[in-house]
Amino acid sequence: RRKQLDEELSKLSRKVAVVFSDIVGSTRFFEEFGDVAGLVYVHKCIDMLSPIAEKHGGTICKTIGDALMTYFEDPLDAVRAAVDMQRTLEAYNSHQQEQERIHVRIGMNFGPGMIKDKDVFGDAVNVAARIQTMAQPDCIYVSASKDERANLEEKLRRANIPFQQAAEAEVKGKAEKIIALDILWREMKGAAVEVVPRAPQMAGRVDVAKAAEAPREKATVQSGTSPVAAIMRPKVRFSLL
Repeated sequence: RRKQLDEELSKLSRKVAVVFSDIVGSTRFFEEFGDVAGLVYVHKCIDMLSPIAEKHGGTICKTIGDALMTYFEDPLDAVRAAVDMQRTLEAYNSHQQEQERIHVRIGMNFGPGMIKDKDVFGDAVNVAARIQTMAQPDCIYVSASKDERANLEEKLRRANIPFQQAAEAEVKGKAEKIIALDILWREMKGAAVEVVPRAPQMAGRVDVAKAAEAPREKATVQSGTSPVAAIMRPKVRFSLL
């Protein structure tokens, strides 16, 4: 029985690039504009980034709060997806008021993981989450397991993707520190990817942004109020019998 289990687990195990993208300042946005506007704000970001991940061959695992978790078979596909995410948000932000702009920090780790039902488990996930917390706003930090570190750096050089060492981090359960590389995406040639935001096929996801744009009763919005925050409640009438 143990041999059979080992064989089954070996089928699930593979090297994978796990990517976390987390919105910077979402807590402040919720506090300032309220839960409904905050939910629209988060979903708008996820609906922009999800198609980009899928375009580069990524699989969307789940959303964790305001973070999007995806995985890729090829680490270069993961890096290119992350670059296009930052480019797209930069283009989006250039047409938005300051309070409407969306900034994310992205962390990636390439290493051993176990894939089951479009979800990833294992060391690669834990390290990717740690790398994401280290990343600065609008930055992409990548790392790899000890055995894959040199290979990842060589792949980046061959693909002409500029990078520099950003930081070292201690990860629980690991004796050696994890080295994070900062992808210098603004030095790369290319333009923002044009995508049509859509709700990705994930459990528990609803197109909140679209729902918020449904016709509502007209109302006056005070000067300085965020357009997203100005979501009005529909008129409700009660009859006493």
